[in-house]
Amino acid sequence: MSEQCDCSDDYGPCEDHCTILAQREGASCRTADELAFVFLCDAEDILRSNSGGAPDADRVRAMLNEYGDAEWSRPDVCGWLEDADVAQALHDDVSMVESWLPASVYWEDGYSILVLSDDCPLLELS
Repeated sequence: MSEQCDCSDDYGPCEDHCTILAQREGASCRTADELAFVFLCDAEDILRSNSGGAPDADRVRAMLNEYGDAEWSRPDVCGWLEDADVAQALHDDVSMVESWLPASVYWEDGYSILVLSDDCPLLELS
């Protein structure tokens, strides 16, 4: 009898069916704004390491510079962005950058950026 894997639409692929490029915890470690900022940092690294991703990585770097210069509630560790419009723009940018990645993103109290294996059962569902 073979064991079934834990791949699911809700939680993503199991460890046997993916390569994890970045994985971060959410609410227990950082605010939503901090998590979004860290996501952009990870996305920039992934885009830089992907051949052909440099132009998008440069765009993400510009975003990071902009948000890094914004007013944060705890400047020493980020915290929350003080301006609600800037915070909304940050989260909108996360959605846009997510579509540029050569990988899948699963959000569940944090996020995982990963590449599905060719034999992942989730590929059959899409």
